Amino acid sequence: MWRNAVSVSRFERDAPHGEKQPVREDRDSDTPPPLPYREEVSMKPTSSRLAIGFLALLIACDSDGDGLSNSEEKELGTDPELADTDGDGLDDGEEVALGTDPTLTDTDGDGYADNDEIDAGSDPTDAESGIYIGGWPYNPDKDDMEDPGWDTTADVGSPIPAYSAVDQYGDTVDLYDFANRGVYTVIDMGTIWCEPCQGMAAYLSDGDVAHVEEYAWWDESYVGLHEMVEDGELQWITILFSTSESSGPAMQEDCEGWHEAYPNHNIPVLADTDLLMYDWIGVTSYPVLNLANEDMVLEIYADGGPYYVLRELGDMLEAAD
Repeated sequence: MWRNAVSVSRFERDAPHGEKQPVREDRDSDTPPPLPYREEVSMKPTSSRLAIGFLALLIACDSDGDGLSNSEEKELGTDPELADTDGDGLDDGEEVALGTDPTLTDTDGDGYADNDEIDAGSDPTDAESGIYIGGWPYNPDKDDMEDPGWDTTADVGSPIPAYSAVDQYGDTVDLYDFANRGVYTVIDMGTIWCEPCQGMAAYLSDGDVAHVEEYAWWDESYVGLHEMVEDGELQWITILFSTSESSGPAMQEDCEGWHEAYPNHNIPVLADTDLLMYDWIGVTSYPVLNLANEDMVLEIYADGGPYYVLRELGDMLEAAD
Protein backbone atom coordinates (compact mmCIF):
# COMPACT_ATOMS: atom_id res chain seq x y z
CA MET A 1 0.00 0.00 0.00
CA TRP A 2 3.02 2.29 0.37
CA ARG A 3 4.37 1.98 -3.17
CA ASN A 4 2.62 5.17 -4.37
CA ALA A 5 4.10 7.26 -1.56
CA VAL A 6 6.02 10.35 -2.65
CA SER A 7 9.76 10.14 -2.14
CA VAL A 8 10.94 13.16 -0.26
CA SER A 9 14.52 14.27 0.15
CA ARG A 10 15.79 14.25 3.74
CA PHE A 11 16.61 17.97 3.51
CA GLU A 12 13.86 18.98 1.15
CA ARG A 13 12.36 21.78 3.25
CA ASP A 14 14.26 24.74 4.63
CA ALA A 15 14.20 25.41 8.33
CA PRO A 16 13.10 28.88 9.44
CA HIS A 17 16.70 30.13 9.84
CA GLY A 18 18.10 28.70 6.66
CA GLU A 19 18.89 25.35 8.09
CA LYS A 20 17.63 22.24 6.50
CA GLN A 21 15.07 20.40 8.49
CA PRO A 22 14.75 16.69 8.06
CA VAL A 23 11.27 15.71 7.07
CA ARG A 24 11.25 11.99 6.41
CA GLU A 25 13.54 9.36 5.04
CA ASP A 26 12.97 8.29 1.47
CA ARG A 27 10.49 5.51 1.49
CA ASP A 28 9.51 3.38 -1.40
CA SER A 29 9.37 0.07 0.37
CA ASP A 30 6.49 -1.85 1.87
CA THR A 31 7.53 -0.80 5.37
CA PRO A 32 5.03 1.56 7.02
CA PRO A 33 6.30 4.83 8.45
CA PRO A 34 7.47 4.74 12.06
CA LEU A 35 5.00 5.61 14.78
CA PRO A 36 5.58 8.73 16.85
CA TYR A 37 8.11 8.19 19.62
CA ARG A 38 6.75 7.12 23.00
CA GLU A 39 8.69 6.46 26.15
CA GLU A 40 8.35 2.81 27.11
CA VAL A 41 6.49 2.35 30.38
CA SER A 42 7.44 -0.68 32.39
CA MET A 43 4.58 -2.81 33.66
CA LYS A 44 6.80 -4.76 36.00
CA PRO A 45 5.89 -4.35 39.71
CA THR A 46 8.32 -2.24 41.66
CA SER A 47 9.12 -2.65 45.35
CA SER A 48 7.13 0.49 46.22
CA ARG A 49 4.06 -0.79 44.39
CA LEU A 50 4.37 -4.11 46.16
CA ALA A 51 4.65 -2.40 49.53
CA ILE A 52 1.58 -0.25 48.89
CA GLY A 53 -0.42 -3.26 47.77
CA PHE A 54 0.66 -5.32 50.76
CA LEU A 55 -0.28 -2.48 53.12
CA ALA A 56 -3.71 -2.19 51.51
CA LEU A 57 -4.18 -5.92 51.88
CA LEU A 58 -3.28 -5.76 55.56
CA ILE A 59 -5.70 -2.90 56.16
CA ALA A 60 -8.57 -4.76 54.54
CA CYS A 61 -7.72 -8.20 55.93
CA ASP A 62 -9.91 -9.76 58.66
CA SER A 63 -7.80 -12.67 59.89
CA ASP A 64 -10.27 -14.00 62.48
CA GLY A 65 -13.49 -13.37 60.55
CA ASP A 66 -15.10 -11.28 63.28
CA GLY A 67 -16.18 -8.46 60.97
CA LEU A 68 -13.34 -6.13 61.92
CA SER A 69 -10.25 -5.58 59.80
CA ASN A 70 -6.85 -6.19 61.33
CA SER A 71 -6.14 -2.46 61.33
CA GLU A 72 -9.42 -1.77 63.18
CA GLU A 73 -8.53 -4.43 65.73
CA LYS A 74 -5.16 -2.79 66.27
CA GLU A 75 -6.87 0.51 67.04
CA LEU A 76 -9.34 -1.18 69.42
CA GLY A 77 -6.68 -3.22 71.18
CA THR A 78 -8.34 -6.53 70.29
CA ASP A 79 -6.68 -9.68 69.03
CA PRO A 80 -6.83 -9.91 65.20
CA GLU A 81 -6.28 -13.66 65.45
CA LEU A 82 -9.14 -14.25 67.91
CA ALA A 83 -12.76 -13.55 66.99
CA ASP A 84 -13.87 -13.16 70.63
CA THR A 85 -11.00 -11.37 72.34
CA ASP A 86 -12.56 -11.17 75.81
CA GLY A 87 -14.21 -14.60 75.72
CA ASP A 88 -17.69 -13.37 76.63
CA GLY A 89 -19.46 -15.21 73.83
CA LEU A 90 -19.76 -12.22 71.49
CA ASP A 91 -17.45 -11.72 68.50
CA ASP A 92 -15.49 -8.47 68.51
CA GLY A 93 -17.46 -7.13 65.53
CA GLU A 94 -20.74 -7.84 67.31
CA GLU A 95 -19.54 -5.97 70.38
CA VAL A 96 -18.61 -2.89 68.34
CA ALA A 97 -22.07 -2.94 66.75
CA LEU A 98 -23.75 -3.33 70.18
CA GLY A 99 -21.63 -0.66 71.83
CA THR A 100 -19.99 -3.03 74.31
CA ASP A 101 -16.25 -3.24 74.96
CA PRO A 102 -14.70 -6.16 73.03
CA THR A 103 -11.81 -6.24 75.50
CA LEU A 104 -14.02 -6.65 78.59
CA THR A 105 -16.15 -9.67 79.45
CA ASP A 106 -18.46 -7.46 81.52
CA THR A 107 -18.62 -4.02 79.93
CA ASP A 108 -20.78 -2.33 82.58
CA GLY A 109 -19.21 -4.09 85.59
CA ASP A 110 -22.49 -5.41 86.98
CA GLY A 111 -21.21 -8.96 87.42
CA TYR A 112 -22.84 -10.43 84.31
CA ALA A 113 -21.04 -11.24 81.04
CA ASP A 114 -22.14 -9.17 78.06
CA ASN A 115 -23.45 -12.18 76.15
CA ASP A 116 -25.47 -13.36 79.17
CA GLU A 117 -27.11 -9.95 79.42
CA ILE A 118 -27.99 -10.01 75.73
CA ASP A 119 -29.43 -13.50 76.22
CA ALA A 120 -31.44 -12.46 79.29
CA GLY A 121 -32.67 -9.21 77.75
CA SER A 122 -30.83 -6.76 80.00
CA ASP A 123 -28.52 -3.94 78.86
CA PRO A 124 -24.80 -4.90 78.91
CA THR A 125 -23.83 -1.22 78.85
CA ASP A 126 -25.91 -0.20 81.88
CA ALA A 127 -24.86 -1.41 85.34
CA GLU A 128 -28.34 -0.64 86.67
CA SER A 129 -29.97 -3.19 84.37
CA GLY A 130 -28.33 -6.40 85.57
CA ILE A 131 -30.10 -9.73 85.17
CA TYR A 132 -30.89 -9.97 88.91
CA ILE A 133 -30.76 -7.12 91.41
CA GLY A 134 -29.41 -9.61 93.95
CA GLY A 135 -26.57 -10.59 91.64
CA TRP A 136 -27.66 -14.23 91.53
CA PRO A 137 -25.93 -16.41 88.95
CA TYR A 138 -27.17 -16.82 85.41
CA ASN A 139 -27.05 -20.12 83.55
CA PRO A 140 -27.10 -19.63 79.75
CA ASP A 141 -27.65 -23.37 79.28
CA LYS A 142 -30.68 -23.71 81.55
CA ASP A 143 -33.06 -24.23 78.64
CA ASP A 144 -31.17 -27.43 77.83
CA MET A 145 -31.91 -28.90 81.26
CA GLU A 146 -34.55 -31.61 81.37
CA ASP A 147 -37.65 -30.58 83.32
CA PRO A 148 -39.29 -33.65 84.91
CA GLY A 149 -42.43 -31.74 85.80
CA TRP A 150 -44.32 -31.49 89.08
CA ASP A 151 -46.02 -34.87 88.66
CA THR A 152 -42.77 -36.62 89.61
CA THR A 153 -41.91 -37.77 93.13
CA ALA A 154 -39.16 -36.17 95.19
CA ASP A 155 -36.51 -38.64 96.29
CA VAL A 156 -32.77 -39.22 96.15
CA GLY A 157 -31.79 -39.01 92.49
CA SER A 158 -34.83 -36.95 91.49
CA PRO A 159 -34.23 -33.88 89.30
CA ILE A 160 -35.89 -30.80 90.74
CA PRO A 161 -38.63 -29.53 88.39
CA ALA A 162 -38.20 -26.17 86.68
CA TYR A 163 -39.07 -23.63 89.35
CA SER A 164 -39.35 -19.84 89.36
CA ALA A 165 -40.40 -17.63 92.25
CA VAL A 166 -40.19 -13.98 93.29
CA ASP A 167 -37.30 -12.98 95.56
CA GLN A 168 -36.66 -10.32 98.22
CA TYR A 169 -35.92 -7.71 95.54
CA GLY A 170 -39.01 -8.38 93.46
CA ASP A 171 -37.22 -10.31 90.71
CA THR A 172 -38.57 -13.61 89.44
CA VAL A 173 -35.72 -16.05 89.98
CA ASP A 174 -35.18 -19.23 87.96
CA LEU A 175 -33.83 -22.08 90.12
CA TYR A 176 -32.00 -23.54 87.12
CA ASP A 177 -29.80 -20.45 87.02
CA PHE A 178 -28.01 -21.96 90.01
CA ALA A 179 -27.15 -25.15 88.11
CA ASN A 180 -23.83 -26.03 86.46
CA ARG A 181 -21.70 -24.08 88.93
CA GLY A 182 -19.69 -26.95 90.35
CA VAL A 183 -21.08 -26.66 93.91
CA TYR A 184 -23.97 -28.09 95.93
CA THR A 185 -27.19 -26.18 96.54
CA VAL A 186 -29.18 -26.35 99.77
CA ILE A 187 -32.94 -25.92 99.39
CA ASP A 188 -34.04 -24.55 102.77
CA MET A 189 -37.80 -24.42 103.34
CA GLY A 190 -39.60 -22.82 106.25
CA THR A 191 -42.16 -20.28 107.42
CA ILE A 192 -41.74 -16.74 108.70
CA TRP A 193 -43.07 -17.66 112.21
CA CYS A 194 -40.91 -20.80 112.62
CA GLU A 195 -38.38 -20.08 115.41
CA PRO A 196 -35.84 -22.77 114.36
CA CYS A 197 -36.07 -21.36 110.83
CA GLN A 198 -35.32 -17.91 112.21
CA GLY A 199 -32.38 -19.28 114.21
CA MET A 200 -30.86 -20.87 111.09
CA ALA A 201 -31.34 -17.64 109.12
CA ALA A 202 -29.77 -15.56 111.89
CA TYR A 203 -26.71 -17.86 112.02
CA LEU A 204 -26.29 -17.67 108.23
CA SER A 205 -26.57 -13.89 108.46
CA ASP A 206 -23.83 -13.15 111.01
CA GLY A 207 -22.15 -16.51 111.72
CA ASP A 208 -22.95 -16.45 115.45
CA VAL A 209 -23.61 -20.05 116.62
CA ALA A 210 -25.53 -18.70 119.62
CA HIS A 211 -28.54 -18.49 117.30
CA VAL A 212 -28.61 -22.28 116.80
CA GLU A 213 -26.87 -23.91 119.76
CA GLU A 214 -30.15 -24.56 121.57
CA TYR A 215 -31.53 -26.79 118.82
CA ALA A 216 -31.06 -30.55 118.89
CA TRP A 217 -30.17 -30.65 115.21
CA TRP A 218 -27.10 -28.41 115.66
CA ASP A 219 -23.61 -29.78 116.24
CA GLU A 220 -20.32 -27.98 116.75
CA SER A 221 -18.92 -29.76 113.68
CA TYR A 222 -21.20 -27.56 111.60
CA VAL A 223 -19.27 -24.43 112.55
CA GLY A 224 -17.89 -23.10 109.30
CA LEU A 225 -21.14 -23.52 107.42
CA HIS A 226 -21.59 -19.74 107.37
CA GLU A 227 -18.16 -19.33 105.77
CA MET A 228 -18.94 -21.95 103.12
CA VAL A 229 -21.91 -19.89 101.98
CA GLU A 230 -19.99 -16.62 102.17
CA ASP A 231 -17.09 -18.03 100.13
CA GLY A 232 -19.33 -19.45 97.42
CA GLU A 233 -18.41 -23.05 98.24
CA LEU A 234 -22.09 -23.78 98.87
CA GLN A 235 -25.24 -22.23 97.42
CA TRP A 236 -28.08 -21.71 99.88
CA ILE A 237 -31.61 -20.88 98.76
CA THR A 238 -34.30 -20.11 101.32
CA ILE A 239 -37.90 -20.77 100.22
CA LEU A 240 -40.71 -19.43 102.40
CA PHE A 241 -44.18 -20.93 102.34
CA SER A 242 -47.43 -20.63 104.24
CA THR A 243 -50.39 -22.96 104.51
CA SER A 244 -52.24 -20.69 106.92
CA GLU A 245 -55.70 -19.66 105.78
CA SER A 246 -55.66 -16.67 108.10
CA SER A 247 -52.33 -15.19 107.00
CA GLY A 248 -52.50 -16.35 103.40
CA PRO A 249 -49.69 -17.62 101.15
CA ALA A 250 -46.10 -16.45 101.31
CA MET A 251 -45.60 -13.29 99.23
CA GLN A 252 -42.76 -11.08 98.05
CA GLU A 253 -43.22 -8.82 101.09
CA ASP A 254 -42.43 -11.80 103.34
CA CYS A 255 -39.18 -12.38 101.48
CA GLU A 256 -38.26 -8.72 101.74
CA GLY A 257 -38.99 -8.66 105.49
CA TRP A 258 -37.03 -11.89 106.02
CA HIS A 259 -34.01 -10.45 104.27
CA GLU A 260 -34.20 -7.25 106.30
CA ALA A 261 -34.29 -9.27 109.52
CA TYR A 262 -31.57 -11.76 108.52
CA PRO A 263 -29.55 -10.16 105.75
CA ASN A 264 -27.22 -12.27 103.67
CA HIS A 265 -26.50 -11.02 100.18
CA ASN A 266 -25.48 -14.49 99.05
CA ILE A 267 -28.85 -16.07 99.82
CA PRO A 268 -31.93 -15.55 97.66
CA VAL A 269 -35.19 -15.68 99.61
CA LEU A 270 -38.06 -16.95 97.47
CA ALA A 271 -41.81 -17.04 98.03
CA ASP A 272 -43.47 -20.40 97.31
CA THR A 273 -46.78 -18.63 96.79
CA ASP A 274 -48.44 -21.50 94.93
CA LEU A 275 -46.91 -24.18 97.19
CA LEU A 276 -45.32 -25.93 94.21
CA MET A 277 -42.09 -26.77 96.00
CA TYR A 278 -43.89 -27.41 99.29
CA ASP A 279 -46.11 -30.03 97.69
CA TRP A 280 -43.32 -31.63 95.66
CA ILE A 281 -41.06 -32.02 98.70
CA GLY A 282 -44.05 -33.14 100.79
CA VAL A 283 -43.01 -31.01 103.77
CA THR A 284 -43.97 -32.51 107.15
CA SER A 285 -41.82 -30.39 109.50
CA TYR A 286 -39.50 -27.44 109.17
CA PRO A 287 -36.98 -26.10 108.66
CA VAL A 288 -36.43 -28.83 106.08
CA LEU A 289 -33.21 -29.00 104.10
CA ASN A 290 -32.61 -30.82 100.84
CA LEU A 291 -29.30 -31.03 98.98
CA ALA A 292 -28.99 -30.86 95.19
CA ASN A 293 -25.90 -31.36 93.07
CA GLU A 294 -24.87 -28.99 90.28
CA ASP A 295 -27.36 -30.65 87.92
CA MET A 296 -30.19 -29.84 90.34
CA VAL A 297 -30.64 -33.51 91.17
CA LEU A 298 -31.37 -34.36 94.81
CA GLU A 299 -28.48 -36.11 96.51
CA ILE A 300 -30.09 -35.93 99.94
CA TYR A 301 -33.86 -35.91 100.27
CA ALA A 302 -35.87 -35.13 103.38
CA ASP A 303 -39.49 -34.13 103.92
CA GLY A 304 -38.80 -32.74 107.38
CA GLY A 305 -35.93 -31.42 109.47
CA PRO A 306 -32.38 -30.28 108.67
CA TYR A 307 -30.59 -33.33 110.14
CA TYR A 308 -29.45 -35.27 107.06
CA VAL A 309 -28.16 -32.33 105.10
CA LEU A 310 -26.38 -30.77 108.09
CA ARG A 311 -24.60 -34.06 108.77
CA GLU A 312 -23.42 -34.23 105.17
CA LEU A 313 -22.21 -30.64 105.29
CA GLY A 314 -20.44 -31.33 108.57
CA ASP A 315 -18.61 -34.21 106.89
CA MET A 316 -17.59 -31.88 104.08
CA LEU A 317 -16.24 -29.37 106.56
CA GLU A 318 -14.23 -32.02 108.41
CA ALA A 319 -12.84 -33.39 105.16
CA ALA A 320 -11.74 -29.90 104.15
CA ASP A 321 -9.75 -29.39 107.39
